[in-house]
Amino acid sequence: MNAVTLSFKCYVYVCVGCNLMASSERSDVLTCCTRCRVRAHRNGSMKALRELAARPMFRVHPATIQQCAAVQRLRPDLADKLLAGTVELDDIRDEISSAFWSLVWKHVRVSA
Repeated sequence: MNAVTLSFKCYVYVCVGCNLMASSERSDVLTCCTRCRVRAHRNGSMKALRELAARPMFRVHPATIQQCAAVQRLRPDLADKLLAGTVELDDIRDEISSAFWSLVWKHVRVSA
């Protein structure tokens, strides 16, 4: 069986609104849908994330934090390497994407 490769960039992240994982072709996405975007603004989680990302010790885009959260959930071993600085987020994007879609298909098969 041949492995399927995605021809687009796939960014896996944790939605700020519902705290579930999702994927996008865009690197700056923070929420999975409009409802979650509104929820995150109303409950203050969007503001808190932006403030965290702007702290002098971080100074990263908020989406980077949410992508790292997805790495922690999907591949804790790679999250440790990210923290140690031995790998970059862009270097492991394909592995995280594969882990995410494997998890999706696993749950699709179970529920079918």
